[in-house]
Amino acid sequence: MVTFLQNAMTFLRARKLGLLAGFAGVTVVIAFAALGSRPSDVRTPSIKARTTNQSSATETVGTEPSEVAAGEPQPSPGATGKPTARKAVKKSAVTTGSGAAPLVGGLGRGVTADKIKLGFIIVENNQKMLSFYGVQGGATGDTKQQVNAVVNDLNARGGILGRKIEPVFRTLDSTDTTDQFPSFCAAFSQDEKVFAVLSPWNSNAAFHACLAKAGTLYITDALDQEDQETFQEFKPYLVSGMMTSSRGAVSLARALNQAGFFAAGTKLGVIRINNPTGERVYNNHFKPTLASFDVIPADVTYSGLTTRAGVDAAQRFQGKGINRVAFITARGGPALGFMTAAQSMGYFPLYGIASPDSPAFLAQNAPYPQLRGAFGAGWAAGLDVFDREGPPRTPAEQRCFEVHAKAGTTYSARGGEDVGAYIALTFCDMLWLLEEAGTKAGRTLNVGSFATALGQLGTSHQTTATFGTTYSPTVYDGANQFRTLTYDDSPSCRCFKYTGPAQTVPR
Repeated sequence: MVTFLQNAMTFLRARKLGLLAGFAGVTVVIAFAALGSRPSDVRTPSIKARTTNQSSATETVGTEPSEVAAGEPQPSPGATGKPTARKAVKKSAVTTGSGAAPLVGGLGRGVTADKIKLGFIIVENNQKMLSFYGVQGGATGDTKQQVNAVVNDLNARGGILGRKIEPVFRTLDSTDTTDQFPSFCAAFSQDEKVFAVLSPWNSNAAFHACLAKAGTLYITDALDQEDQETFQEFKPYLVSGMMTSSRGAVSLARALNQAGFFAAGTKLGVIRINNPTGERVYNNHFKPTLASFDVIPADVTYSGLTTRAGVDAAQRFQGKGINRVAFITARGGPALGFMTAAQSMGYFPLYGIASPDSPAFLAQNAPYPQLRGAFGAGWAAGLDVFDREGPPRTPAEQRCFEVHAKAGTTYSARGGEDVGAYIALTFCDMLWLLEEAGTKAGRTLNVGSFATALGQLGTSHQTTATFGTTYSPTVYDGANQFRTLTYDDSPSCRCFKYTGPAQTVPR
C-alpha cells in the first residue's frame, strides 16, 4: 500500500514545501510523516458504499455490578483529578459490527489481576524530515516521553482499579516510505496481545480493520476520522474522542452557511479524498446538508498530495468558473497543494476548510492571499488557531499540562505554534477516557464491559482535545461540537479566529 508519507514526500520534493512530515494526523499537521493514506481504502472485510448503517449482533456481554468489594483497590482519579464515582454499570447488550470479532467474556486480552497492557504508536525522525523541508509548525516533540508522562502519572495514582498500565511501543519512522501498519497490527494483536492500541496519528483503514478482526480495541484521536458507517461496522472496537468525518462534513456545511459563504452567484467546487469513505461522506452527509440550504455543488473532484494533482484540480475549477472551494476529509495536504497551484495561476476562489485541514498549519505555510475570505468549522483548538487567538485553557487542559510539566516538559501553548503540545493533550485525552470507562467497567475488564461503560459516560468526559463529547450505547466517537472559523488577513494576525460559540452538530 502506498503510504501517506510517500505521497507527502512526492509533493514536498516537487514543490520544496514543508508540509509537515509528521503532522497529517491530526491531519496534515499531526502526522504527515506518520500516517498512512487511504488511496484504495483497503480493509478486511471491505466496505461497499452504502447509505444505511449495518451491524450484526453476535455474542452480547454485560458487566458486573461495580460496587467495590472488601479489599478491592479503590477508584483512581479521572480527568478532573478527583476520584471517579463508581456508580453501578447497568448491564446492557453490546453488539459487534459486521467487520468485528465476536466479544468474549472474562478478562480481556492484555488484562491481568494487576496490569493492563496497552499499545502506543510513537514517531521518530520527524524532526529530521521537518528540518530537511523547512516546514513551520509541525514539530511533534518526544512522543514516547509524552506517553510515559501520562502513564506514569496514572500508575502513581493507582492505575485503573489497582491495575498498572504496561505500555508497549511501536515506532513509526517518518523517513520510511513503506506501509508500517501491518507490522504494528501483528505486534499488538498477536505478539504482545494488548488490550487496546492508542494513537493520535492518521492510520490507514486496513489497520483498524485488522485490529477489530483480531478483537483489539483501537482508541484514536486523529482528526482524519472514519465515517459513521465505518464506526458501525467495527463497533465496539473503534473508539475516538474526535468527530467522525461524517459529522465533520455536516459541521463544515453548517458553518459555511452561517458565514454567508453560499452567497448569490456562488459556484461551489468540492474536493474530497478519492476512496469509499470520501465518497460516502460526500454523498450521504455533505451533499444532503448543502441541499437543505438549497446549495448544489457545481463540480466535485479529487486532489491528492502530488503537485500534478493540485495543478489539475485548480485548472479544472478555474476553467469552470468555480469561485468557492470546500475541502472534505482532506487532511490538509490537498488544501495546501491546491492553494499553492492556484496562487501560481492567479486564481483566487474563497475557501471552506475544517479542522482536518489544520487551519493553523495552513496559516503558516499557504500563500496568505489565497486564505483571504476563508471560512470554516473547527473542533480542535490546538490545530485551528494560534494560542493567542484561542479560548482560555480548560481545567482538563491545565491538568494535562501540569502532568507533562511534572515529567519535565513545559508547553507554552496548547497547539497552533506548538504541535507537540496538541499531541501531548491527545495522549491525556485517550488515556483518561480509557481510565474513566475502565474504572466504570469494574474488575472484569474486557472490550464488552468497556464498551458498555463508555456508552454510559454521556457528557461526563472532560476532553482535552475538542470542545465537548457525548457517548452513548450506540455512539463511540465522542466529539459533537464545532465553532465557526474566519481568516483574519490583518498583518498582525494572518491567522484563523473563532467567530462564534460552540454548536452541537446532530448525530
